[in-house]
Amino acid sequence: MGDRLRVQIKGTIRRGVGGVTIWDELPESFQLVSGSNYRVFWKGVKDKEFSCEYEIRCQKRGKFYFDKAQWESRHFLSLREPSYGSFDERKELVVRSRILFLRRVRTPPNVASTLYPKESISKLGAVSTNFQSIREYTRGDPFKFINWKATARFMAKGRDGLLVNEFEREGKRAVWIFLDAHPSLQVGTSIENCFDYCVEAADSIAYYFLNQGFFLGMCIYHAGTSFYPDTGMKQYLKIARALINLGPRFHYEEESIAKTVEKIRIHLANLSPLVVIITHLTHERIDALMEGVTNILIHYRTVGRKMNVMVINVLPYDLIPQSHDLAATVRDMLEAENRVLCRRLQKAGIYVVNWNPRREDFGSKLMKYIRFKVIA
Repeated sequence: MGDRLRVQIKGTIRRGVGGVTIWDELPESFQLVSGSNYRVFWKGVKDKEFSCEYEIRCQKRGKFYFDKAQWESRHFLSLREPSYGSFDERKELVVRSRILFLRRVRTPPNVASTLYPKESISKLGAVSTNFQSIREYTRGDPFKFINWKATARFMAKGRDGLLVNEFEREGKRAVWIFLDAHPSLQVGTSIENCFDYCVEAADSIAYYFLNQGFFLGMCIYHAGTSFYPDTGMKQYLKIARALINLGPRFHYEEESIAKTVEKIRIHLANLSPLVVIITHLTHERIDALMEGVTNILIHYRTVGRKMNVMVINVLPYDLIPQSHDLAATVRDMLEAENRVLCRRLQKAGIYVVNWNPRREDFGSKLMKYIRFKVIA
């Protein structure tokens, strides 16, 4: 997304004499950067070779089709009605979100991380042969870990459900992303809005941590989409494909972050991941967010571990068109309200990253919170 694409239409006209017009209708969200998608030329007695070249840039992710190239021909004496037609060839173009650059930070050897160091080791990773415990089955557990004997004894006591063996794991820590798909995030224009920047942030964070060898899961709340923890580029490609055509959902009553957390509570308790919530803080929805964070905190306390929760607060105020003189005053008031909401989260022990896409580089902003710091 944001890259230039060169389009070329070439052909040969063999019959007729007169004027010919060729145009290529662009899909929505595409901007003409250079050249022209509209050409007019004269066809004489001889065959006429033509070429139409231009460059475009797409500002939105998604799947687009180029199948609207058309032509019109007119007799040089206007003795016949104009002829119209279109080119039969159809091209598909998939536009993905930009990977926002997250640079590496060089640090001294004796360091610890604000959240997770790059070498942070966890109990999530390759399964070892060291038995840890038996717990109830939850969605996403491999069937081969089901302990049938323990399940039979469990059911003999009048209880329902399966029991699975939990083994110690090796590898790096887990990261869990919660991406907000609430319709109120469509602040801005159809080309550039808050939700698209939230998707870019989620895509970039997923790429960064998976590329570093971390296990990563993702939930898109208000959309009902979940990806259970895995590692490697295979996991990233699954997430990236889901994000291509993702848009804010308007039927969202049953998909709050609190209910989403409840669905994956077993994973949170077992993995104690770094939780990254990507949203825009508003007065109307801060209570729902706090409820979700409280549920996360409960699962951390269940296993006696420290809560690591980061909220990426995307600030869309510079994306709002300045249509009147009071727009700047309204923006300042919204920013002041947003700062109050941020302090409320910070008092609860949550890291808050405020990101203004128009003013700040996302990579530099985020690395302040996940980079190393020298131990005093």
